[in-house]
Amino acid sequence: MWRRLKAAWVQYGGRPLDLYSLRHACPTLLLEHGVTPADVAVQLGHSDGGRLVQVLYGHPSEDRARDRLKLAVAGANASAGSKRVAEA
Repeated sequence: MWRRLKAAWVQYGGRPLDLYSLRHACPTLLLEHGVTPADVAVQLGHSDGGRLVQVLYGHPSEDRARDRLKLAVAGANASAGSKRVAEA
């Protein structure tokens, strides 16, 4: 199954993968999607509460970090606006 997956990935434009790269990509993607370092550590079989995950993978892409900040600010602004309407 792994060989077919690798071949399909390359066929659709991805760079060649190996299991080591995949193991490192997964925690980074999980962190970028908001999963806590402690939860990622459990998935990887670590028992340090997420400290190693934070050191090795806790550096998400700048673009994704900016996107999450924009969403957080937009959500805070929306909440503040609805609060003002309720008070009026």
